[in-house]
Amino acid sequence: MTARMSALPSGDLASAARGDYFVAVASHSLSLHVCEGDPICVNSDVVSVTSPARSVRAVKFTRSCDGSGQLSTQVSIVTTGQPLTDEPGNTFAVDGKADLLLFWVDGKHLAISGAGDANRQLQNVLVNGVRVTYEDRPR
Repeated sequence: MTARMSALPSGDLASAARGDYFVAVASHSLSLHVCEGDPICVNSDVVSVTSPARSVRAVKFTRSCDGSGQLSTQVSIVTTGQPLTDEPGNTFAVDGKADLLLFWVDGKHLAISGAGDANRQLQNVLVNGVRVTYEDRPR
């Protein structure tokens, strides 16, 4: 499995060279959620981006439940070192598989883009002390 994630919006390469942005792409993992009466859900295609402050990280993942074949792309903001739980995302969720860009503007501001016109199930603007903004760009 190969992780592909755009790190910077166009035109920001000079800022990146100055060290204004910190982007880290991490591992793939699989999480299975099984509780009596609850649907069986699988989190996969996990990509993690640590904030410049290194205190939190944004985690993008694909989630499918009940073997229905229906997917959603979700984002959680978690404390650095904390594993991704088997729960749904706490920040953003969109129907289908979206090629989201997670971009740390600074240590407490995350920008998410790439959802296009997909149905948004969840779109929070403040999570775990992090301000989250959303930008439109084609999926």
